[in-house]
Amino acid sequence: MIPPERILANTNSVLVYREEPYTISLFRNGRLLIGHIDEEAEASKVANHVWRTVKNMKFAEAEKSSTPI
Repeated sequence: MIPPERILANTNSVLVYREEPYTISLFRNGRLLIGHIDEEAEASKVANHVWRTVKNMKFAEAEKSSTPI
C-alpha cells in the first residue's frame, strides 16, 4: 500500500507518488515514468518494486472484496 502522504496526484489516468528519491508516475495503460533516475539498472529495480507494489495492492483489494463461502 502506498501511504497517502506520499501520493502527489491521483486522477483517472495517472497515480503520481514519491518513492524517495524518485517520483513515480503510474498510468492506467501500464506506462511507468520514474523521475530523478539516470541508470538503467536502477530504473529496472525501481520498476520491479513498483509492479510488485501494484500486484500486492490488487491482491489485497481482491481479498477484501471477496466473500467467503
